[in-house]
Amino acid sequence: MGTYFQAFGEIFDTLKERGENELEIIIRVFEAQRYEELEKMDDYAAAYQLAADQLKRLAAPPLFQDFHLAVLHYMAKFKYSVEIFRHTADDPLKTYLAIHERIALNNGFEQLLDSARQKLLANPFNQ
Repeated sequence: MGTYFQAFGEIFDTLKERGENELEIIIRVFEAQRYEELEKMDDYAAAYQLAADQLKRLAAPPLFQDFHLAVLHYMAKFKYSVEIFRHTADDPLKTYLAIHERIALNNGFEQLLDSARQKLLANPFNQ
């Protein structure tokens, strides 16, 4: 199980290297209506796709298979939200709604991670 979480951590460490949080970027772009920063979203979508591809190749321990599938689901939704953000100039209302949905997704993802931490701590064979 340790190898799984080590590889999992490495994938997310790489994902963090994408730079500034996309929500901060899109809120700034949305408020100022200055769309030139939206090009960054292409790199962000690619980063989420790469993370999802790496996660798909990672074998999850039986106790964490549901968790693993949920993380893949979140990666797909995060990527989709970034793709919506990329096209803010075309449909600002859709972006506005996506911002609110993305905040809820972030909260749900944090809850998922907390739940996994608790499960890991409760498992006496977590070493």
